[in-house]
Amino acid sequence: MKFTIKLLLIFSIITSCDNSSKNPDITIVDKSIDSIIDSEAKIEILVDSLLVSEGPLWDMLNNSLIFTDVAQNKIFKWNSEDGVNEYIKPSGYTGYSPAFKDGLSGANGAAFDGTGNLILCQHGDRRLVAVKNEKTENPNFITLVDNYEGKKFNSPNDLAINSSGDIYFTDPPYGFFNLATQTFNNKYKELDFNGVYKLNNKGELSLISKEVSIPNGIALSLDEKYIYVNNSDGESPVIMKFDLSNNSGELFFDGTELSKIYEGGFDGLKVHSSGNIFSTGPNGILIISPSGKLLGTINFGGGVTNCNFDSNEEYLYVTAFSYVARIKLKTVNKQFAFDQNKPIIEIEASCGLCMFNIEGDECFLAIRHEGKSFPIDGTGIDDHGDAHSNNGFCNAIRKAEVQGELVNGIYLVNYFKLSGIIPKG
Repeated sequence: MKFTIKLLLIFSIITSCDNSSKNPDITIVDKSIDSIIDSEAKIEILVDSLLVSEGPLWDMLNNSLIFTDVAQNKIFKWNSEDGVNEYIKPSGYTGYSPAFKDGLSGANGAAFDGTGNLILCQHGDRRLVAVKNEKTENPNFITLVDNYEGKKFNSPNDLAINSSGDIYFTDPPYGFFNLATQTFNNKYKELDFNGVYKLNNKGELSLISKEVSIPNGIALSLDEKYIYVNNSDGESPVIMKFDLSNNSGELFFDGTELSKIYEGGFDGLKVHSSGNIFSTGPNGILIISPSGKLLGTINFGGGVTNCNFDSNEEYLYVTAFSYVARIKLKTVNKQFAFDQNKPIIEIEASCGLCMFNIEGDECFLAIRHEGKSFPIDGTGIDDHGDAHSNNGFCNAIRKAEVQGELVNGIYLVNYFKLSGIIPKG
């Protein structure tokens, strides 16, 4: 009862919220997201005339957005110079597994592995595969996994890869969906559940949960201790949170009340470097704090399938059924002059004064690499949210990717991207 009352209060805040900008595309529920959300930003349509666009993924090296169309069995690439072009076809159905080739048979979720290959969730072929990130009409798919205990997967849907190369993915039955009749046909279904899985970096598969009725989008928390899993079941529109130390699950966010008012369900989701979760859901994109509090919404009106950030978190890219869009964010990560010919190194970033014991008069941003710490120039401690929050630089050590050079004891960065949090202790 208390949880229902809380949700009703949240709904009343959304519906009565008086945005000073009067911007219909953005609703601010909690001012704490002012540092990452531009209340004046507008939704910008980039591509239309699609069928079921999904799997948005930013290709930093080529400054392009990669996305799938599940119904067309193709992967597309978009950038501001060339527009949209076919990139990889077929994407998810080659006849490898029994499937309905005229249904939702293409690739869905996509991610990069540590070597730059694309890792795809294939609906039609019912497997996880690796493929080179290059334009082709004859892709060489390398199977990573295609069954659980000898039974074919349903239709792997979305995935998240941690810093060790372990892959977490969902396996709902959408590959069995008949577009013409709008119903599921279980003719080829071998498993009697829809699972959430882990494929570790040694190729060993384990089941995390089979209790989510229609698991869909999946994302890792910044510290990689938890996964968030969206449930696309209209009877149970929720986000679940799983503790990866023991695979125990708990309710993270309940969208039942919102679903009664707005169109759109829980599909894909991603975690911002601030720790906030950007999830598809009722009315578009929900922005949710790590504690499960609704902070704001981006009002697409429903019918969106997934989202992702570019490497600098300057834009949020959103796929829908028929279109791809983006909306500008307030930049937290900084990218000045990325040079694809120079290496990116993984480092630790934190407050030099509070966490790395570097002498100074006030808090400043520093990095630590191979046991050595240096102040950095090119981005500052206040460019990445509240430094004194629980996960801020003065209280936590963050993982980051940087590119730059050491000059006179100061590391000059031309690229800086935060990722996870280093566990304390």
